[in-house]
Amino acid sequence: VKILNEKIYLLGIAEGVSAVKSLVDDFKALDFVNITFKIKDIIIDESGLFEQTDHINKYKFITPWVALNRTNIKKFSKISTLQKRKFLCELLTRNLIFLSSEFKIDICEKILTHIELNNKSLSSFNEDRDVGFEGSFLTNFLLPDFIGLGNGITRGYGSIKLVQKIKDNEIDINKFYMLDKKNTNSKSNNKKKLLKRKKYLSKKPTTKEENEINYNTLKNNISNSVE
Repeated sequence: VKILNEKIYLLGIAEGVSAVKSLVDDFKALDFVNITFKIKDIIIDESGLFEQTDHINKYKFITPWVALNRTNIKKFSKISTLQKRKFLCELLTRNLIFLSSEFKIDICEKILTHIELNNKSLSSFNEDRDVGFEGSFLTNFLLPDFIGLGNGITRGYGSIKLVQKIKDNEIDINKFYMLDKKNTNSKSNNKKKLLKRKKYLSKKPTTKEENEINYNTLKNNISNSVE
């Protein structure tokens, strides 16, 4: 669920499509306790696809892409502008691998990615503040509009929209970051082993106080997203 430009978007992928469609029939209003939205109109668009393609697509980040977390932000701040660009391409590729694994999308070819950010935004990077990168990227994936990439996607960060399909004669393939399919399979297998191990770990029970904090945080995030 995303709130973008004062509109609410519900995005469903795979089995989520029928779930979203079954919900909208009963929508009259959305009540978030401290704010209520009255539903005036509902538009359903089922044209979005998620698959790897044999051509390059260009996407724009319509909300800032929070690519870095606390673990890699320090490393990123110490490398050169050229290395920063490659670093972000690697992170974007991992995002695509993760989504493909989650939604059981087959990766048949090399993954190609290229980040279009200006050098000034990379060279002026400051690790002491929250960073959301603005710009666009190219990849050989077809992705649904408004899907989120990176960190903070539940708060609307990293939302994307298709700009155009790039013609073959307009592509300089040498500038792309490439990852072979065999490498994506090994990453996916390692992730599955990690998830299998985590299943045996005991889960700490959530207290009533923690539930209240989580609920209040959710309320604040929603109210801050809407003027």
